[in-house]
Amino acid sequence: MSNVNIRRAVENIRANTTVYTPVVEMVVNGIQAIDELRPTNGRVSIRVLRHAQARLDARLSAVVGFEIEDNGVGFTDGHRASFDTLYTDRRISEGGKGFGRFTCLKYFEDLYVKSVYDDGTGFGSRRFRMGKGQDIIVDEELGVSEKDASGTIVSLTGLKKNQAFESKLVTIAKSLVERLLPYFIAEGYACPRVLLSESDGSDKDILSTADLSGMAYKPTKEEIEAHLQREKFSRECATKKDVSNILSETSLEAMKDDVVEIVKKISGTSKNDLIHYIAQRRAILA
Repeated sequence: MSNVNIRRAVENIRANTTVYTPVVEMVVNGIQAIDELRPTNGRVSIRVLRHAQARLDARLSAVVGFEIEDNGVGFTDGHRASFDTLYTDRRISEGGKGFGRFTCLKYFEDLYVKSVYDDGTGFGSRRFRMGKGQDIIVDEELGVSEKDASGTIVSLTGLKKNQAFESKLVTIAKSLVERLLPYFIAEGYACPRVLLSESDGSDKDILSTADLSGMAYKPTKEEIEAHLQREKFSRECATKKDVSNILSETSLEAMKDDVVEIVKKISGTSKNDLIHYIAQRRAILA
């Protein structure tokens, strides 16, 4: 039992999120679940859900949701307790704010979870829906799984009115790569494979590879260099000031103009390009 005013929590989400935020949050959760288990073939699959009614002009139907599947550790009792806590600190050491799942209900009507996890004696199954009233977890079902590997599928369904995604997969891929780039190019980190496809698995695009060569959207040399310089800039600042101050929104806002100018000098970045402030591979301000 959570006893949280979920509607108010969602309404209080700050304005600097986009329709892509919940998708990225769920992908990052999948990456972290894989990092926790460390399988040899870590994989996050993003499947686009489209409106069932075909368009008369033969163009792609509108995107109405996503399925994000990972082969990570699954929803153990510990992960379940964390999900059911308003401001969980489970991922705080990795830059998590413990609030990302609430962005899902800002842009989508429903969030569903289906998971298989190792309970110590075998593989159990857990499925539930994210509530909209007082309880974060509702309609929970537990069971014994016949599968012999853990993993989770998160479904984001019912895109809310006045929200929209681009229709083409390659355009969606570009937007996702821009937001997940810190994971793909972090020095000394092997990111799990991230794939984007239609709901039936067709038109599959690779968003992350070891050398970036197979990616659906390839970040330019300038984009990568700008990101690496921002990481260096953050590290240098952190050696001179208190880290908690560096990562506060107020201090980042104050530094924004200076950082933009630095990045422009480095890579010729346009004023229309997004500048992402990175901490522990998470974009904490854009």
